[in-house]
Amino acid sequence: MDYTSPVTAVAAGFPAEELAFAAAWASIAPGGWALALDGDATEGGNDGLISVFPPGCELPVFYLVRQRNMVVIERQRPKELGGGAVRVSTHGSLAAALLELCPLVDEQVERVRVAMRENAGTPL
Repeated sequence: MDYTSPVTAVAAGFPAEELAFAAAWASIAPGGWALALDGDATEGGNDGLISVFPPGCELPVFYLVRQRNMVVIERQRPKELGGGAVRVSTHGSLAAALLELCPLVDEQVERVRVAMRENAGTPL
């Protein structure tokens, strides 16, 4: 994720604490998950968008869309089936959405917490 630009983080529409969790989750989730912020996701009523790249994927497979007080997991329908976004599930937080995509065991969750504490002073 791009944590060097405060403008990107603010435009993404996600609270700083949720973005910190996402960065730690991506660094600890097994297999090599990657995330990318999209600061221009305000079209269509969306407050923010994070593209999710599962292990081994060069293109995003999931999209985490901030809509009011919810985070929606979406997936692109194949072009052969008409394309477009398909809602997978809805969550109350970014952390809950990420943990649905790749759950972590207790030890990994503790490592996420430690990483968040260690990076608390890091600017977005």
